[in-house]
Amino acid sequence: MICRQIQRPWLPVLLCAITFGLRLADLINRGFWLDESFTLLRIYGSWADILRNFVARQNTPTTDVLPMVYFLLLKAWMLFSGQSPFALKLFSVFASMLAVPVTWVASRRFFSRASAPLAALFACLCASYQWYGWELRMYTLMVPLAIIQLYLAARMLERFTWPTLLLWFLVAAASLATHYSFASWVLAQALVLVGSFIWKVLLPRVANRKLQVGFALLVISLVAMGILFGPRIADTGRRIYAALPVVKLGTPTPPVPLLPMVMDVLNNTVFGPNATDPSNGIILTGFGVLVLVGLVAMSHGHHAPEQRGLIFACLLVPLVFWSLVPTLIPNRPSYRYLIFLTPLVHLTIANSIVWLGTRAGRLPTGLVRLVVATVFVLVFGLQSFGLAQAYVHGPPWQDDWRSFANHIRSNWANGDVLMLNINTPEAILHDMLGDMPIEFVYAFDQIRLYDDARWTDQFAAKYRRIWYANTGGDASEQNPQIQRALARFPRIQRVDFGGRTTQVQLDLFQLERVDADKLPADAIAIPGLLAKGYRLTPGSPFGETPITTLSLWLRLPEDVRTHTLAVDARLSDTGNNLWMTWFVADATKGIVVNPRCRGEVICRVDIPLAMPAGLASQPYVLGIRLVEPAADVQRDALSLELGADEVLCCIRVGKFNSVKPIARLGALELAAVETPVSRRPGESVPMNLVWRPVAHVPSGFTIRVSLLSQFGIPVLSVTKTAGSPLAPATAWNPGELVREQVQVATPKTLRPGAYSVSIQVVGPGERTPAVVVGHVTINDFVRKGPAGTTAFPNSDQVGGLTFLGYDPPDRFQRGARTEFVSSWRVDTPPTVDGVLFMHIIGPDGKPAGQDDLQPEQNTRSLQTYQAGEGFVIQHRITLAADAPAGRYRVIVGAYNAVDGTRFPASAKGSALTDDLIEAGEFVLP
Repeated sequence: MICRQIQRPWLPVLLCAITFGLRLADLINRGFWLDESFTLLRIYGSWADILRNFVARQNTPTTDVLPMVYFLLLKAWMLFSGQSPFALKLFSVFASMLAVPVTWVASRRFFSRASAPLAALFACLCASYQWYGWELRMYTLMVPLAIIQLYLAARMLERFTWPTLLLWFLVAAASLATHYSFASWVLAQALVLVGSFIWKVLLPRVANRKLQVGFALLVISLVAMGILFGPRIADTGRRIYAALPVVKLGTPTPPVPLLPMVMDVLNNTVFGPNATDPSNGIILTGFGVLVLVGLVAMSHGHHAPEQRGLIFACLLVPLVFWSLVPTLIPNRPSYRYLIFLTPLVHLTIANSIVWLGTRAGRLPTGLVRLVVATVFVLVFGLQSFGLAQAYVHGPPWQDDWRSFANHIRSNWANGDVLMLNINTPEAILHDMLGDMPIEFVYAFDQIRLYDDARWTDQFAAKYRRIWYANTGGDASEQNPQIQRALARFPRIQRVDFGGRTTQVQLDLFQLERVDADKLPADAIAIPGLLAKGYRLTPGSPFGETPITTLSLWLRLPEDVRTHTLAVDARLSDTGNNLWMTWFVADATKGIVVNPRCRGEVICRVDIPLAMPAGLASQPYVLGIRLVEPAADVQRDALSLELGADEVLCCIRVGKFNSVKPIARLGALELAAVETPVSRRPGESVPMNLVWRPVAHVPSGFTIRVSLLSQFGIPVLSVTKTAGSPLAPATAWNPGELVREQVQVATPKTLRPGAYSVSIQVVGPGERTPAVVVGHVTINDFVRKGPAGTTAFPNSDQVGGLTFLGYDPPDRFQRGARTEFVSSWRVDTPPTVDGVLFMHIIGPDGKPAGQDDLQPEQNTRSLQTYQAGEGFVIQHRITLAADAPAGRYRVIVGAYNAVDGTRFPASAKGSALTDDLIEAGEFVLP
C-alpha cells in the first residue's frame, strides 16, 4: 500500500508546489547584500565580459574569481523576466525548487523507494535552501547539478557506457564553471570511478591473486597514512610549495580541523544560516549518527558496496580537500562551498529512518516503533524550526541597502554628491537611486585623480555636502587619502544600517561654512533670544516622506555653548488646528564644538522636518522652542508666520513620487488615509485624508466618513464639506495633492471591537459607493474592582454609585496643592454622563476649595463602567494662603454633565439634603 502511494506522481508535484510557495514567501522583503552586487555587475555586462570574467568595478577593470555558467543563465533569464529584484530572484527560487525532485530520484536510486518522500520532504524544509533561494547567487543551482553528476557517476559504476561518461564530463564541466568548489566534488567521484576501473578491469587481468590483494593493501595503507600523518604531509607540501619558483597565491595557513567543518555542514543542513544548535552540539551529533546509520544501511543489490563507497567518498573528500586548501592559498572554508553535501545528508538520514522502521516492524514490541516515530518527529520538527528561523528578521538579517537608499532619497538636497568607497555595491545603489538626479563619484577615482589639497578645494567649490558610503568596515583601511581629505570638513551626521556581511554606514559632510559674522542675505531675520534668522528649504521629492529643511542661525551665549539644545516645533494653521509636531534632540550638536561659534558669531543649524504631503495652500504658523533637554529649560521661543511664498516653496508638497492612489471617488482620487491604530470609547478618531483631484472640483462636494461594524453596518458617520474655509475644494488644482482633517467623535457607549473605515463622496448629481480604506480598533477599558479600605469609609449612594469613602493628604498646607482621593463603586451604570465633585467648606460655612472632574482625570465617562466596577478620583485642591484655622467639612456628590443637575443622593434609603454627602472633616491649625 505504501509503495503504491509513493509511486503516485502527485506527491512529488505537491512537494514542489509547497517548496515554491515557501521560497516565494518574504522573497521581496530581503534586500541585496555585497556579493549579490557583484552578480548584478556581471549580468549587466556584455556576454563577452561574462565569458572572460571581466567586471568594471567603480570604473576599475577587475576579474571576478567565479566562473561564468550561473551568470550566463541568469542573464538569459533576465532577457525574458526583466531585471526587477523579484524577477531576478525567481531564478534562485526555481533552482531551489528543483532540488526536491532530483533528491527524490537520487534517494530511490541509491537507497529505496520508501526513503524518497522523506528525503524530498527534508529538501523542501531545508532552511539553507530557503536562505539561498532568496539570494542572487549560484548556491541553489549547485545542488541539482551535484545530484545529477552523482547520479551519472552511479550509473557508470553499475554499467559503463561512453555516452554516460560523456554526460558525466559535461555536467562536471558545467559544475566547475558554476563554482570552483566543485573541484572537490569532481575529485571524489573521479577517484571512485578510477578505483572501480582498476579493480574491475585491470586487476582481473593480473593472474596472481596475491598481487591483487597486495595492491588493495597498498591503497588502504596510503589512505591510512594520509589520515594519520596528514598534518606532517601538509607541512612538507608547504615547504615544497614555498621552494618552487612560481608565483605564490597567498600565505600558507594550518589546515582547518575537520570536526568543526562537519558540524557546520550539519548545522546549516538542520538549522540553516540563521539559527544554531540550542543543545551545544548534542542534536548535531545525533544527526551525524543518523548519517552513519544511513550509510551502513545501504542495500541495492550487488552494486551496494560501490555505491556506498561513492557516497562515502563524496562526503569525505570535499571535507578533506577544503581542510587542506588553506595550506596553499588563503581561503576560509564556508558552508556555501560545501552546499552540495546537504542532499547527501538528507538521503542518508531518510534512509536511516526507513531502515529503523523496517527493523522495528519485525519486532514484537512497540518500543522500537516508538523510537522510530520519535526520531522522525524530531528530525521533522528541527528542520521546520530551522526553516521558521530563516524568516526571522533580526538585526543582522540582511545588508539593509534599501534603508540606506531611502535615507538618501528623503534627505537629498541640491548641491549634494554621493561618494562610494571601494566596498560599496554601486550596482545596487544605481538600481535603487537611478531615478534621482544624483551624481555618483567613486573614492578610488578621486584618489587617482587629485592630491588631497586640490581634491578638497575642487569639491568645496562644486558641492555643498558629501554623502560618503563608509561601508565594509572602517574605510580608512582602504582609502586613507580620502579620509584625510574629508577630515577637513565637519561631519554632521553618521547613520548605521543593519549589516549581515559588512558594515553599512553613511556619513554626511558639510562643505560650506556654517559660521558667519552676520546674517546671510538668504535668511529671514527674527527677534529671538538665540535665533537671529531662519530659512526654509524644500526637501527631496524622491523619498518616502517629504522632508523640509529648517535652517536656524543662532548666536549662542557662553552658558549655552557647552550644551546641546533640542528643537521642539509644531505646525498649525491660523485656526489653531495642529497639523504636525517634531522634536530634534541634538539640533545644535554640530556647532557647539565649532570654536568659531562664540561671541558675536552666528552659526547655522539645519533641522530636517518630515513634512506631510498635501498640506493646503493656506497660512501656517511654525512654533519653535529651543530647550535644554537635560535641565528642561526653555532658552528661546518663536512663532513664525509663514507666508504664501514659504508655503508654496517648502511647506506644501503638491506632487510626491511615493504617493499612490487608493481609490477613485468621483472627481477625487484618494491618495492616502492616516488613521490611529486604536482608540477608546468616547475618544475622537482623528483622520488625515490626502486627495488628488482629477478635475476641477465644483462646489457642494461633501465627504462622508463612517465606522462600520464587522458585518459592514454603519455605526456612526461624519459628513463635512470638502476642503476648509481657507482652502476650499473649488480651489484645489487637478493632479496636486491636498490634505484635510476629519474628526470622528465616538460615543462613550460604543462597543469595543474592530471597525472598518469607509469613505463616500457626494457631489452635485453624483454619489459614489462607500469604499473601505482602513481599520481602527476600539479598545475596552481596563476593568477594576472597587478599592480597599479608606481612612474615612462611607456607604452613601448617589446616582447609581456608592461612595466608599476618601483618603485625606498626609498633611494640610495653605497655598499648596493638596490631593484628596475619593473611592467609588458602580452599582447601576448611569444613563447620562456625570461629573463627580468634592467641595471643602471652611469654618465660616463658605467654600474654601473644590474640584469637579470625571474618572481617570477627565478621560473616561461614567457610562463606560459596568456594575461592580470601582474607581478612584484624585481631587487636587489648593487652600488659600490666608485660609483661617478651624474645622473644615468635606462634601462630595455628582451632577449631570449636560445640564448640571445633581444626581440624587441617599443614605440607607433616605434622601440627603441638597443631594450632598458629608464625607468627613479635618482641622487646619
